[in-house]
Order: sequence, then structure tokens, then C-alpha cells
Amino acid sequence: MKEHTPQNTENDSKFYDIDEQIKESDSKEVKMSTKTTTMDSKSSQQNEQGELETLIEKLKEELRQKEKTDQKNKDRLLRALADYENLEKRTKAERQRLLKNANINLLTKFLELADTLEKAKSSFIDSSNTNDELKEGFLAIERQFSSILTNEGVKKLECLGTKFDPAFHEAVFVRTDSGEGEDIILEEVQTGYTLNDTLLRPSKVIISKLKY
Repeated sequence: MKEHTPQNTENDSKFYDIDEQIKESDSKEVKMSTKTTTMDSKSSQQNEQGELETLIEKLKEELRQKEKTDQKNKDRLLRALADYENLEKRTKAERQRLLKNANINLLTKFLELADTLEKAKSSFIDSSNTNDELKEGFLAIERQFSSILTNEGVKKLECLGTKFDPAFHEAVFVRTDSGEGEDIILEEVQTGYTLNDTLLRPSKVIISKLKY
């Protein structure tokens, strides 16, 4: 038994060395595996971060494109509203112009009736042979008609004794006169009228010219 003891010790030592090598090898493999796992984890995190950044940039670009589209739609809407407002203004102005012209044409015809009444008044009312009741009835009609014109904005042009103005007067005759001055309206042949401060019909007048 004593002769085999050294041999067993030597074998045990060999087994111990082999076991240590195995443990050391396993430790290295574990470390390498851990290192690889750590590197893989970092690489995975980097990939995920890169993908996230790419996704964020993509979303930002989509947002920018959407904002551009929204701005274009907003601009189109504003242009459409402006066009509509302009069309509405033009339509309103055209409607007012047509209404005004229609009123002018109608009121101009009424002025012919006013001239007739004015002539009748100067000859018919001043006659001593006319019945008083008939005169009063005629004057009532004349006043009512004048009231209608006034309510529509029609006014007579008062021009006798004023300076001739071609914008409101039409000279039909010139009379030499040294006392009144130059281009003074001496007589009104036909009454002129305005409609809301716009000339409806000029006054036909006789004006003065100085005698040299």
C-alpha cells in the first residue's frame, strides 16, 4: 500500500490541474459570452435608437408636409373667400347701378310731367276766369306731385342770378347786358333738377354777356 501512495498523489495533482484548466476555460467562455452578450445588447440598443431616430425624422417630415398642405388649403380658402367677397361687392354695386339708372329713367319722365304742371300753373292759376275750387284742386295735385319727387331725392336747381356753371346749366341764349355782369343767369327756360346731389337734368338758361 505504501508503494502506491506517491502515484495516487501524482494522479490527483494531474486531475486537479485539469480541473483548474477546465474551470479557467469555462470562466473565459463565460466572460467572453458575457462580453458578447453585452456587445450584442449595446448593438441592439444602438440599432433601436437609430430606428427610433429614423422614425422621429420620418414623423417630423410628415408633419412638415402636413403643415404645408394645411397652409396651401388655408391659402386656397382665403382666396376663395376674397373672390366671393369681391363678387358680392360687384353684384351689389351692379344692382345699385341698375336700380339707380331705373330710377333716373323713371324720374326723368316724371320731370316732363313736372314741366307740364309748371306751365299749366303759370297760365291756368293766374287766369281770372278759373274757378277757385278748381284752382285749389290743381294746386293740391301739384303739391302732392312735388312731394313725391322730393321724397325720392329730387330737388330743383335754383339758378336765377347765379354764375353760369356748365356742370349744371345749359345756355340756350345769350343776352347782352351791362348791368348784371358776365355769364350771369338772367332767365330760366327749363328747370334743372338733381337726384341726391347728382345732376338729373341741367337747367336751360339765358345768360348775360357784357356790352363793350
